[in-house]
Amino acid sequence: MNRKLKKRSLLAVTVIMTVILIVVIFVTWMALSRYEQGIIDVCATQQDSYVQLVVDQINLKENRSNEEIVQNILGTMDASTNRYWVFSQDQALLFVKDTLETNKYQSFKTDYYYTEKSSAAFVNSLRLNVVQHADIVVNNKEYVASGVMFNYGGKDYKMCLLTNRSVLLDNNYFLGAKVEFCVLLFGVYFLLYIIPIIAVSSFNRLVGKLEESEKENSDLNGKLVKLNHKLDLVGYEELPEALEDKSAGSGQQDIFDISYAPDFISRMNDSTYPVGFSLFAYADDAGRKQLMEALDTVLDKRDVRFEDKENGTISIISMKCDKTKLRRVGDIDTDSAYLGFDILNLRDDYVDIYKAFRNFVDIRSWSIG
Repeated sequence: MNRKLKKRSLLAVTVIMTVILIVVIFVTWMALSRYEQGIIDVCATQQDSYVQLVVDQINLKENRSNEEIVQNILGTMDASTNRYWVFSQDQALLFVKDTLETNKYQSFKTDYYYTEKSSAAFVNSLRLNVVQHADIVVNNKEYVASGVMFNYGGKDYKMCLLTNRSVLLDNNYFLGAKVEFCVLLFGVYFLLYIIPIIAVSSFNRLVGKLEESEKENSDLNGKLVKLNHKLDLVGYEELPEALEDKSAGSGQQDIFDISYAPDFISRMNDSTYPVGFSLFAYADDAGRKQLMEALDTVLDKRDVRFEDKENGTISIISMKCDKTKLRRVGDIDTDSAYLGFDILNLRDDYVDIYKAFRNFVDIRSWSIG
């Protein structure tokens, strides 16, 4: 999977999950709104019963004056900015909330108080002896209004009880429960949104690692093929001029990572002996380049170079060699440090060739296979 396809897949999942999240949040908001309206309806129904109770109380005693109704009944009830009564006769306002509020509208009709369409429509829809409720707006505030029209002393009156909508929704345990519900729900939504994105991103990274691993394995196989080719060449009788060919096409220019040494050594056979080890240490890139050029003058197809970049060393395994060849390798003109050589003349089942090579180069970071 190429990088462009990975980006497209991650972008597609992000877009899809974002759309789904928006739809789910919208549906949740609608459901929560319906739930809140259900709470309002329950409270409004109870409020209707309270209004009916007050009407019954007014009707218990005949021949009361308007002032008596206001002072003895409505005037004694709790009133605030969040909950209050409105009492009117025909189109005239007789009582609003309290004495101070009433005086503001004393000479006006009810149309002056119920200016918004919702409140005016509600008051005009009141029927005789039927308590009803609705959501209205008065002075730019939302109220749950319960109202009724009743006849007393031959005159029609309209009485309403208004309760601020926010008081019902943002008070007591309901607000706390709503907040907890929203936090929990949107926390779950966030997890459902982010987990697929993280999963796709992790999957893309895993695919990338697998592709890198496959590439490394392919490179490793290529290296091992070259090393096996080196071993195969030793098994044939080669012309001296072929061994002394120093052209780039001869293959002696190859240098392998030190991690390939164990597998190479495990494939060596009797035809490779005597086997010699040589070791050089370079200081920097310039020294490495000089060392490589110098080695090209003395090494042939029977010599395999391994590099330990971490420690700055180049070790050489020379097959079918002798001490004269190893001394000639050590005598090359280079600024790099020559650390010496070793030689194994005969194959011995009791000798661990790899261990001997490892001890020779003294690379403690290798793993013994």
